[in-house]
Amino acid sequence: MLAGLLAAPISVSIMFAYTAFLKGQSIDEAKTKIKNDTPKTVMAGTCYWPIISFLNFRFIPLDYRPFAASLAGAIWNIYISSVVNQSNLDSHQLTETLPVQDTFRILDSS
Repeated sequence: MLAGLLAAPISVSIMFAYTAFLKGQSIDEAKTKIKNDTPKTVMAGTCYWPIISFLNFRFIPLDYRPFAASLAGAIWNIYISSVVNQSNLDSHQLTETLPVQDTFRILDSS
């Protein structure tokens, strides 16, 4: 578990950076993604995997544990993919960075 806590921030950061570069984003955009999303993603994993491990080792028969762990891994990968592909700007940040007139134009166009 300690290895997961130490390795998780590194592996999540590498995945965010790698995906940003594959999308053609700049280093600054990758740094922003890592800074904004790594803590919440690591925290989600810190909450998710111990529960999955407990349920797997407590209730799943030995023969089915690899399948259960693979299923949990697939669900985790769906979550990670959604976090990786979220935009760096959500609607709250967008309204803070644009002038008021531009904000209303954006809202009217949608």
